Order: sequence, then structure tokens, then C-alpha cells
Amino acid sequence: MGRCTICNNQFSDGVQCSACGKQLDFGCAGLTEAGWRRLGTDRRSAWRCPSCRTVERDGVVIRRNQISFHPPVLHCCKKGLTGQSHVHTARVKLAASIGLECRDIAYIVNMEVHLGYKSVELCSSMIFGAAAPPVTPGIHVTCHYKMIREIKLQMAEFHEIKDKLDYLPNLVEEIKSMKADIADLKKSCNFSAGLIDDLKGRLSAAEDKINNLNSQLSNSEQRSRLNNVEIKGVPSRKDENLFQIAEAICREIGYSFPKTQINNISRVPTYNSKEKAIVICFLNRYIKEDFISAARNHKLLKAEDLGFHGSQQRVFVNDHLNSESKQLLNKVKQTAKEKKYAYVWVKFGKIHVRKNDNSGVFIVNKLSDLNKFV
Repeated sequence: MGRCTICNNQFSDGVQCSACGKQLDFGCAGLTEAGWRRLGTDRRSAWRCPSCRTVERDGVVIRRNQISFHPPVLHCCKKGLTGQSHVHTARVKLAASIGLECRDIAYIVNMEVHLGYKSVELCSSMIFGAAAPPVTPGIHVTCHYKMIREIKLQMAEFHEIKDKLDYLPNLVEEIKSMKADIADLKKSCNFSAGLIDDLKGRLSAAEDKINNLNSQLSNSEQRSRLNNVEIKGVPSRKDENLFQIAEAICREIGYSFPKTQINNISRVPTYNSKEKAIVICFLNRYIKEDFISAARNHKLLKAEDLGFHGSQQRVFVNDHLNSESKQLLNKVKQTAKEKKYAYVWVKFGKIHVRKNDNSGVFIVNKLSDLNKFV
């Protein structure tokens, strides 16, 4: 337990001035218990009582210990209250009615008593600023210092803002941490982007290699067919003799060759067609080329000419091309028609193109060669 130096009342918890060493209860010290706790250790150790504080304005220094701040004698001319107990009761009621603390009213009233109204007005201006109301005789404390209540409200707002600002360092640290995480994420993305670019390069190289291998495979497959002739348009019969059909074609086109020059003859399926084509594999490539040339010179060969009576179906004799070469040939024919090229033919498995009788011949091996058309 302690005893207040000003009101001589005992208290269980209070404050001590760092300048004069006096012990005061919270009411006489002008503090609330919550406000005292909020000051922190450093500010509590440096706290001074109202008597030891100094107020300075415009070069004038007024020490509050120059003002009698003993247990206040509250001069209330209308009530006529004197004595410490009555004064304390009146002070508490007046403070409660206007929302102030007792210390504020006691301090202002003591200033009126000891310094006079003009001096109090000067001190009020020094303490509260230009916004303080003038101190004039006959005006109650309630009217004079409503500004104190406004200041207290502003101080409460200030403490609220201060509490919010106390979180600002933590927020700054969180932002720094987020920036670091974003920087790491950016590095990871850049690394991933580098890997993706590398994979794109490898994929492009692999695609080029695959295309090259496919081209080589297609060329190899086509070379294996250089001695083959494909005959389309010949109707199928049960128990047919393909050698006899080949001899009938030779008679019709006016070209003959020994039967021994045929290595193999058979029917093969045709893409997107129910009919099967006849493929003749010759032993001699030049005999195969002469056979195709004689068939082309005949121009119009029908199944009826081969013994299929009543069938007006045309018969076509061409090189035996693989699927890639056939697709390329179709595109070449379409482009030649658009560009008005007169001749497109196949010889030795190669697609030949010529615009007219006076122009040169060029070979189309791949799709990019279509750019040769002018």
C-alpha cells in the first residue's frame, strides 16, 4: 500500500515522479490505470508529476509547481462548497457531467484562484493552443473548457491511429517477405522458361530428324517400286488369269514383251475403293517404262477392249506410287491446273512438270517444290 502525496489517500497501485520522487494515485497524477500501462517501461521510468513539468510557449516558461496544486479548494460560488470531502464530491460530479477527469477541473480552478483570469487565459493558450476558449469571470468551468473534452477525443483517436501504426513494421516485414518469395518465384519461372526453350529446340530438331527419316523411308519404298506397274479399272472375275489380262493389254496398246520378264503379278487393295488394282513387277525397268509409254500413247483404254463385254470403264496404266507420292502427285496436278501448266507425268517414280512445248522440265520431289510453279 502507498499514500498519495497530494490527497493523502492510501492506494494499492499508483505512480511515482522521476523528478521529485513523490508517490501519487492515478487520479492526482492525471492518469488512468490503462493509460499508465500503455506508456511502456521507458516512459513510465521518465514520468514526472504535474508539479515538475514545464510548459513553454513563445519564449515564456511557466512551471506548474509555481501554481498551488494542493488538495484543491474548488471555488464554486453558486454551490458554496468548501472542505476537502465536499470539494472532492463536487469535482467528481462535475467531471462526470461533462466527460472530464477530476484532475482537469481541479487544475483549471486552481489556476483561476492563484493567477487570476487573465493569467489563466495566458496559461490556457500556452497549454491548449490557440483553440482554447477565453477565460472570463462568471463563466462556469463547464463552458470554459469543453475544449478539453475535444482534445481527449482527439487523443483517443491518436492512440487508435498509433495502435494501427504499431502494426506497420510487421506489415513492412510481410511485404519484404512477399517480395523475396516473388523474386524466388521469378527465378524459378526464368529457369523453367529456359528449360522449355531448350525442350522446344530439341523437339524441333527431333521433328526435323523424324521428317528426314520419313522422307528417306518414303524414297526407299518408292525405289523398291521402280519396276512396278499399277493397272486400275480392270473388273475382277472369279478364277481370273492375270497373265491373260496382261497379254490382252499388250495386244490392245501394241506392245509385247516376254512373259518371263514378269517377276510377279497380283491384285492389291486400293485406298478408299472396293476394287483391287493389278500390280505387275517387271524384272527389267526399261521394259516397264516402255510398257507404260505404249499405254499412254493409246490414250483411251477400256475394260471392254480387254474382253469385259458391256463395260465402258476406263483402264489406267501408271507407275506404282506409294501413298505419299500419290498425294504429292494430286497436289501437283491441282497446282499445274491453276498455273496453266500443260504437262504432268511420272517417270522412274519421279513427278515431272512442263508448262508448254517450249519450256523446260522440272521435277517435284516434295511439297516445297510447288514454289517452282510461276
